[in-house]
Amino acid sequence: ADMMALTSMDNRLLANTLNPDTGETDFAFPEVIEAALDTDHGEYATAIKIDDRHYQIVVVPLMAPSPVGFIVIGFLIGDELVDEMQSLTVSEVSLAYAQKNPGSWHTFASTLPQSLWPDLDGRLSGTAWHMG
Repeated sequence: ADMMALTSMDNRLLANTLNPDTGETDFAFPEVIEAALDTDHGEYATAIKIDDRHYQIVVVPLMAPSPVGFIVIGFLIGDELVDEMQSLTVSEVSLAYAQKNPGSWHTFASTLPQSLWPDLDGRLSGTAWHMG
């Protein structure tokens, strides 16, 4: 894992590996804890951005024996991942996310030259995507 954090049940960040000297504070992603609480087993996975770096995270409850908090485990997703995916698939690989304004995409890692990323974003933004 590239980062780990421990939160309380009420969204307080108790410890984290990215800023270990930070004292107890509000967890910056309360929606992640809320989403975990909404599942049957208190587990959730998503991607988030911390300090301009993208992470795939997994949230699991800390049981003692009932839930007392959550453990957040994160893995960097970026250039190293797309390079590995390219070597496995022998294809160009790009990672992008939908921005808050609907239909707008942003590439954050790719095996394509960075000069092509704006064109890729434009093509993705002009496409109707249906989730579900």
